[in-house]
Amino acid sequence: MHIKIKYLLLFAAAFILTSGCGLEDLADYSTPEATYESYLQHAKTLRIVADHRSYRRAIRCFTDEDRRWFESNFTLFEDLPRGELEEDIYRHLYKTKRQAYIFGRAVVTAGPDLYADYEIEQLSEERAAVRVEGFEDEIEMIKTSWGWQMKGLFGIREEVQE
Repeated sequence: MHIKIKYLLLFAAAFILTSGCGLEDLADYSTPEATYESYLQHAKTLRIVADHRSYRRAIRCFTDEDRRWFESNFTLFEDLPRGELEEDIYRHLYKTKRQAYIFGRAVVTAGPDLYADYEIEQLSEERAAVRVEGFEDEIEMIKTSWGWQMKGLFGIREEVQE
């Protein structure tokens, strides 16, 4: 009986010590700055590879309305130019990976430079604005039940709906 308790305590201690590992990769939506930084971190990954984890974390930086619109309309962007090898790979990706691919090629590219300087202005308790050097549009942020989120997918929704 004592051996089981020792192993249980040893397992619990090991779990507690390693439970923080990898948390730096999770998205943080607690402030406008944290949300925008989370977006930048995961968008940089999506510019390189169709990573579904980074996609899920990056899309959560946008409002639920934007996320639902993108996920139900991402096929509108499937004609993005690709090389022959990339086309073959794309056809074999499962849906979430295809969404990640298109998010990285359409939304991230339409947004501001991922390495540009930016400033965030708190407009009220529930609204903020991000101004990014070299990006003409102001990025609107709102506080939701998830935390802070960006609104509008960098104008892609409006552009496609016209």
